[in-house]
Amino acid sequence: MKSIISEISDSFYTKIIDNDYFSAFFIDKDFDHIKQHVTDYIHYTLTSEKEDLDDSKSYYIGTQHSKMGVPLNIVLNFTDTIQQEVFSIQQERA
Repeated sequence: MKSIISEISDSFYTKIIDNDYFSAFFIDKDFDHIKQHVTDYIHYTLTSEKEDLDDSKSYYIGTQHSKMGVPLNIVLNFTDTIQQEVFSIQQERA
């Protein structure tokens, strides 16, 4: 699962860097650290039991995006894209 998420994350962050609007959010940020953190977080949310998930992590991520001015629909679109790509890759490998 982690390799699938890493592939999707790599593709996603390549698109971000190539986009002038979104890449501006990462100026003077440790991009590799953020990318790894997001990959780890997605893996955590997809592999943990629902009752074991820490909702405060999701809240923190949401507030950080909000403080940076990232529109909520962009964040939700990203999560939907991740879900679709995970399912697609899993089906291809089955």
